[in-house]
Amino acid sequence: MKGTKANAEQKQTGDKKIGKRKAATETQIKRQIKKAKKDPNKPKRPPSAFFVFSDEFRKEYKQENPNANSVGQLIPAKYLSAKRIAWLEV
Repeated sequence: MKGTKANAEQKQTGDKKIGKRKAATETQIKRQIKKAKKDPNKPKRPPSAFFVFSDEFRKEYKQENPNANSVGQLIPAKYLSAKRIAWLEV
């Protein structure tokens, strides 16, 4: 018997018990202690090939089509096609 009549009545009426907050477990306390602060002087990782390609492609596309706003949608398709071409050349 998991439930009692009192629990069943509470569920039916929607009454909730107001209780105290649960104490933090050991793992939660360890996470708070071990979390190191971020170093603002830490150097960033170099950009991936996709980001290098997208920067170059965006500059070229904006020069050819200054009024176009859909550059972000074209970049992944162009990148994949360039990647396939490079793969076929190898």
